[in-house]
Amino acid sequence: MNRSSRRQRIPWLAWPSMLSLDAVLVSVVWQQLLMRGYCQRGSTWTESVSLGATVWLIYVADRLLDAARLDLGAPHTLRHAFYRQHRRFFHAVWIIVLAIDTFVVIHFLPHELLRAGVLLSSAVLIYGASVHFSHRRSDVDAGRCSNPLRRRPLPKEAQVGLLFAVGVSLSVWTEMSVAGDRGSELVSLAATTCFLAVLFGSNCVLVARFERDLDRAQSFPSIVAGDSRARDGRVPAMIPNAVASTMGLPVLLLLLPMPVSVLFTAVLSAVGLAAMALKSQPVRPQPEGPLYRATFDVRGAGVDAAVWIPPLVILLLGLF
Repeated sequence: MNRSSRRQRIPWLAWPSMLSLDAVLVSVVWQQLLMRGYCQRGSTWTESVSLGATVWLIYVADRLLDAARLDLGAPHTLRHAFYRQHRRFFHAVWIIVLAIDTFVVIHFLPHELLRAGVLLSSAVLIYGASVHFSHRRSDVDAGRCSNPLRRRPLPKEAQVGLLFAVGVSLSVWTEMSVAGDRGSELVSLAATTCFLAVLFGSNCVLVARFERDLDRAQSFPSIVAGDSRARDGRVPAMIPNAVASTMGLPVLLLLLPMPVSVLFTAVLSAVGLAAMALKSQPVRPQPEGPLYRATFDVRGAGVDAAVWIPPLVILLLGLF
């Protein structure tokens, strides 16, 4: 890595993202909230550890694969530069965490949850392969195609939101299915999972919007990094409307027997994302000699905070 990148100071707000702990925090607090709301108990240590470790493994692997083909001569994010610089360290830690996670999952998780986790892991592997090893490795290339049917049928951000929501709620689904709960409760959980998929997907869309020019320069797949002539005109207006629409979903959930704590937290997170969507102009990369200075946008930390702060506060205060 170039000397300027080595000397670049990492803001303290960037460290959760640098270490891939932001996604872990989001997954664990939402799992805990859902377990208390639907199952009247907190998550066990095995459920929390297995989920947190698995999420960390997925995110670190994704960032290492991106960093492996990072072009330092083009605009890039600080987190990708960080993973490129410290890739050997993360490779070693990744193997250790994988071994610990495998041991916990095999020896301590209920068999029903283990089977469901294997199925979800298969879906995650398929997603990862489609993003990193597809012949069309980016939506930028797909965006050059005149035929829209050849583009990715479901944006990467929507896939991440759906997989993340299912993973967070998987222990609840398993316990309710084994207990033979009523259909109305399963419908309520399904509605909650769908809302969380939209919420998490909106989080990813906003980050993609902030980093659009950086992703485009690196040919990374993104919902907003495709054909600029076709998308630049409608994306700025589309994102605030799409995120703001998530605020209306909890109103529909009032018609279902949904836990008040989950509903209240969902509204707070949706409001936070909608507020961040109002300032979603892409970050402008800064040249530094023949290379580019690694870019950190504090708004990325803001949209993540909008998703994890509300459930964490509700849990710590013991509300509802």
